[in-house]
Amino acid sequence: MDFRLEKETVINSKEVFSKNCEQSVELDCILPDYYPDIFRLVKCIMTPAITSRSVSADKVMFELSVEITVWYCTEGNSALNTVTQKLQYSKSVDTGVSCENAIVKITPKCDYVNPRAVNSRRLDIRGAVSCCVSVTMPQEQSVISAASGCGIQLLKKTFVAAAGSSFVTKSFVCEDEFDLGSSKPPVTSIVRSGAFVTNVDKKLVSGRLVAKGEIGVNLLYAADDGSGMLENMQFSMPFSQILDTNDIVNADDWILDAQCTFCDISASSNDDGEAKRIKCSAMIYITALSQQSREVEIITDAYSTEYMCALSECDICLDSNPIEINLIHSAKETFSFESDEIESICSVWAQSEAISSRIEANQLIISGKIKWSILAKTGESYTVYEKENVFEHTVPDFGDFEVIRCDISANVCSCSYTLSDAKSVSLKADVRISGCAVPSVCVKALCDITMDESNKIKCDDGCALRLYFAQNGEKIWDIAKRYKTSAKAVCEENAKSCEDDECCGMMMIPMVSN
Repeated sequence: MDFRLEKETVINSKEVFSKNCEQSVELDCILPDYYPDIFRLVKCIMTPAITSRSVSADKVMFELSVEITVWYCTEGNSALNTVTQKLQYSKSVDTGVSCENAIVKITPKCDYVNPRAVNSRRLDIRGAVSCCVSVTMPQEQSVISAASGCGIQLLKKTFVAAAGSSFVTKSFVCEDEFDLGSSKPPVTSIVRSGAFVTNVDKKLVSGRLVAKGEIGVNLLYAADDGSGMLENMQFSMPFSQILDTNDIVNADDWILDAQCTFCDISASSNDDGEAKRIKCSAMIYITALSQQSREVEIITDAYSTEYMCALSECDICLDSNPIEINLIHSAKETFSFESDEIESICSVWAQSEAISSRIEANQLIISGKIKWSILAKTGESYTVYEKENVFEHTVPDFGDFEVIRCDISANVCSCSYTLSDAKSVSLKADVRISGCAVPSVCVKALCDITMDESNKIKCDDGCALRLYFAQNGEKIWDIAKRYKTSAKAVCEENAKSCEDDECCGMMMIPMVSN
């Protein structure tokens, strides 16, 4: 009798490359003539951003922009002065794998920055930036889907698995101008700015996928009114972009995420000659993921009622449908100023980083770090207070999954403070956690069966029916396999619906003819 195997290909995505690329940052900065002298350094902020990215064969190329802002005070003046410099670096990473159809993620991070005032006009800045480059791509694996002949018995389980996926990215610049209005003083210098995506939505327009959202902008600037006061402002900018995707049936089939990777804010004069016009240029990076799924039958065990056979197993992970993540985590922190005399709080902000995720007891637990900062007026100068802590956000009833692959970002979209008393401040931040999670089910599947037709199974007594007393929890499949009989026949004889059913007590075991 001919023995035939049928195989099919299953797909799961796997991170095939991950590397931290380090870039040292060195800057020798001489203040322009119109800048006041340096008396005391207050803070140095180094902000890395990816301004462009591309892939070619096994290489990932990207442009890294590093913005360095130094806050300082001059002698005999209470104003906070700033000087900003931007550095550009071109990076290329050899991944060793083809990146053409892969998901490539680049995450920049400031490792450290050390500023030093060489003299009253010169700054020496040393630091380092790291960029984590990861490549995730679909992996194909061949498994047995069916077999026939030689009395073969198959134990099948049905799973939902990925049948293919589409991944689209787009970078664009969103620009807008704002007027400070009559209630706000004009701008001397931009002290600090930040931009973040507050929300993103999707819809289908004329068969094309459109991403719509809003960007929130925070601004801290020094007032040009002789007071040296610092002013806080908030703006919002809408955006809308068409994504180049193929074969769109339903917009709900796509999971969208948008992040602000770079923001440039400058002040210019209005019609009255006052520096009250704010121009904002924000770079947005959008990712869109769509995954098609299907039911697959995986052969997890097999035996023959006629011949001895050898089984080859392999471990496979089947990607389930991706789950969109879009939630707000509220975090709190308290600062105490026991030894300092705080005149006023000028600004508060927070940054999040180091996002990770795990599955525990059907819950998705997302964790990360928040770095809190307070800029306070202390006498005739300024001081920045910083604190870092860990946060966790739990998503209940997420599902019974063994493995999960997450592409999640976290950005602080609001930060506020409350004066608890004269010596302490309570901070609150809302962290927008967005992206997608792809859960996977890992199983042992048969990838090959070798039938030994020269080694025929012999029945000892030739009986047609056996009586068997099953222990509690025994499975019909295991009993049938032990007696080399038909698992289906055992199920029918004992009115059971599945070979994987558990049984207990007396069982009738019909013996197949071999």
